Amino acid sequence: MNRRKSRINYDNLFIIMYDRGNLPKSEYLKLNSVKCKNKVVFTADSNFDLKFAYYIKPNSDKINGESYLDRYERTLTTLEKEFDFVKWLNQ
Repeated sequence: MNRRKSRINYDNLFIIMYDRGNLPKSEYLKLNSVKCKNKVVFTADSNFDLKFAYYIKPNSDKINGESYLDRYERTLTTLEKEFDFVKWLNQ
């Protein structure tokens, strides 16, 4: 297992999470110490005060982040519509 850890390329590491409301913000703050190229936490909380938080207004009455994965007009999920993943990955 340690052999695999040693092969992690931290210059090419991307972290994508979404806030489902069941973790305290202090847990997300731990991501500040993770050294990686890009990280993002999608949240429906407009007061989520993290440098890498990305606010997305929920498009339904679903709770716990499930609305992020809803299909928008039968094609894209809310995340795909609101966030430019290609641009983010190519930074």
